[in-house]
Formats: sequence, C-alpha cells, structure tokens
Amino acid sequence: MFSARTLCALSVPAIAVAASLTVSTGVAAADDDAYLAQIHKIGLTGDKDGLIQLGHLICADRSAGETPDQLAQVVQSKNPGISLSDATGVVSAAESNYCP
Repeated sequence: MFSARTLCALSVPAIAVAASLTVSTGVAAADDDAYLAQIHKIGLTGDKDGLIQLGHLICADRSAGETPDQLAQVVQSKNPGISLSDATGVVSAAESNYCP
C-alpha cells in the first residue's frame, strides 16, 4: 500500500494556493472534511494535511489548464500502489470540494 506522503510527492508546478488562504475557517474545514470523506471512501488513508495539500495542488493545476485525465495519470504514475481509477477519484474529490 502507498502512503499519503507518497501522494504528496505529486510533481506539479509550484503554484501558490492563495485561494485556500482566503476561505473562511468554517467553510475550509467543511470542504476539508468532505474531501477527506471522499478520499477515505476510495480506500485511501494517510496524513490528513498532506492529502488536503494534494487536493489544493490539483485545483491549482486545473486552474493552470491541466485536464483531470492528465492529473490522474500524474497521481497514478507517482504512486504505483494505486489504480488509475483511484487516482481519478482523488482528482474528482479535489475538484468537487476545492476547485472554484
């Protein structure tokens, strides 16, 4: 099995996640809880903060023009212990909870 720290090794362009800093704490916590619930439903567990950071990085890359398929392939290639289907689920969870 992989670790969440491995997921966080996702090689994405260094983009500031300014949007996450402007969200109120209550809304951010609700988004985090919903995102983590979706990730856990897929069967992935690990460092909560690392998984949340990954979700924000995925959204930053979506805003920069990367497609969900491209991002899922990167997540899967950097984490050979997960399937492409699970990687797609990670991207989908990030999009539905963090992306504008």
